[in-house]
Amino acid sequence: MPGDDVDHRGTSFTAPLPSELLGALRDPGTGQPHLGDAWFWSATFKGDALFQSASSKGNAGFLSAAIEGDARFELAAFERDAWFEAAAIEGEAWFHSAWRYHPPRGEMQQRAAALPNPPARPPRAAASPADDRSPRRASHPLPTV
Repeated sequence: MPGDDVDHRGTSFTAPLPSELLGALRDPGTGQPHLGDAWFWSATFKGDALFQSASSKGNAGFLSAAIEGDARFELAAFERDAWFEAAAIEGEAWFHSAWRYHPPRGEMQQRAAALPNPPARPPRAAASPADDRSPRRASHPLPTV
């Protein structure tokens, strides 16, 4: 159902499962996938991860996800946080025109009061100072509207 939360932490996706999942979440008015909270921590996509024009009203997490093809997030819209820390993408990553929407302050406070607490983030391994392969944070956040 459009707007539903999805929790696929640790799931292994093979074609056509990602397309079927997003198809079930398509808004009949726009034809675009519409998710609530979307958890894909440690998920494996055995091909492309195609999330073009998808929108998320909740948090989206792709922490430690493995995408064995391309990651396509063009025109994706995130109303809350989106995490991609330690995600491995073997193909190309496309985020052209992806954005994060900030609703008016009162609306955001009402939504926050109505939402359950999100699942705890997985612990991060401490990187030693000598480890030059430690994760780096992106220096350019998603643009806001």
